[in-house]
Amino acid sequence: KAVELFPATNNAQKKDICNDFREFLEISGQILFSGKTNQLESLKSMGARNGKQRWKVGWRLDEVIRDYKLLRVVLAKYFEETLESEFNLDSQNALNLCIDEAIEGSIVSFTDYGIQAIQDSNTRITAFVSFLGHEIRSRIATISSAL
Repeated sequence: KAVELFPATNNAQKKDICNDFREFLEISGQILFSGKTNQLESLKSMGARNGKQRWKVGWRLDEVIRDYKLLRVVLAKYFEETLESEFNLDSQNALNLCIDEAIEGSIVSFTDYGIQAIQDSNTRITAFVSFLGHEIRSRIATISSAL
């Protein structure tokens, strides 16, 4: 869905998005059916990569969150239809936990990149203003000494 909505992403990013989705489904399925949550950190790491990718191609935070909302709905519907009686409240909670871990990783990564971009911009602005101040003082000193 993300690839359809944002065709401006380059082919390498499209491949990464698809690869992460397959891996996300595999790990989520293992957690869902085994009940073991020892792979939740993997989902958080995938979410972090996802957040980084989305930042680099210009997504907004609300778009990242909406993408995960869509994922939750689609996966819940899919599992409900394919698993029928096996997809109970515990399964729904496990699926929600998987998606929540990925969301957490994605949002932390996304906001970290945003903060870093702001800090980098601030550093460049500060350096420019310092340079400009020096140049102005230099010109004023030249004019003052001429008078």
